[in-house]
Amino acid sequence: MNHVSVQRVFSAPRATVWAHLTDHVGWSRWAGLGAVTLECEGKEHRDGTGAIRVIRNAGLQIREEVVSWAPESSMEYRVISGIPLREHLGRVEFSEEGDGKTTRVTWSCQYNTIAGFNALSRVVVRGAFSGALKRLSKHLEA
Repeated sequence: MNHVSVQRVFSAPRATVWAHLTDHVGWSRWAGLGAVTLECEGKEHRDGTGAIRVIRNAGLQIREEVVSWAPESSMEYRVISGIPLREHLGRVEFSEEGDGKTTRVTWSCQYNTIAGFNALSRVVVRGAFSGALKRLSKHLEA
């Protein structure tokens, strides 16, 4: 089983960071991961549990399903199709720092992949997570 985890502290309140990071379609404007659409809306919230987001980039079409949704606290998702990650479970956690004007985001996942691709997959996943969080930070500062 592969494990990847990245963290970033944002100079913004938790509600603001949560609103941007869990607005799946909004990723298209800032995440740098490609065009993002909703194939299916969530049960209780458009982007919440049951939502299926589709990320399209460079000929790939990655489908992910939100499996857990705790507003301003955490969100979990799993890859359904589009990349060779099996038993994938991703988790994004949000915590207030200091006076509540800054937020720590921890984005982690665990998964299995094709034999021989473990190290490469960890580099790619870590880069995607880190890059998206860096771009979100710049987006929030603008």
